[in-house]
Amino acid sequence: MSRGRQLPDRDYQALFAATRQLVTAAGGPVAAAAITRGDHQSISRYGSAHPDNADRFMPIDVLADLESECEQPVLTKELARLSGHLLVPVPRVVRSGTALGAVTASALKETSEVFVALADGLGDGRLCAADAAHIGREIDEALAKLAALKLQVNAEAESEV
Repeated sequence: MSRGRQLPDRDYQALFAATRQLVTAAGGPVAAAAITRGDHQSISRYGSAHPDNADRFMPIDVLADLESECEQPVLTKELARLSGHLLVPVPRVVRSGTALGAVTASALKETSEVFVALADGLGDGRLCAADAAHIGREIDEALAKLAALKLQVNAEAESEV
């Protein structure tokens, strides 16, 4: 661990890997530079594993520009994970009398699919990595639907004020 660093080296390496993934999603360093204030050389260095670049991380505004353009918050997800948080998308909420029922049904369906996947995975008495990955995807989908339900409930309550 470098002097003045709080996290283990593997966490910083995970940030570099997520940075490379984001730059790739943007079409590479040249394409990423075209949509940010950074030049392509700097963008390449932000994800570099070379020791000379060990202290070069992407500035927050460049990160925001790239993730906004790519609609893939890969680096923000990694930052959330490192701080013990989970990043879920904020769903769009439509105010109407029937939206709450539809959002509730969707949340119930996704939540039940988590338990179906868990039961299927435990069918042989143990969970393997593939089972865990499938269950994890189902949980992520359920979390997104539950977040939509929370927002819809709040939107319904606000419409009565």
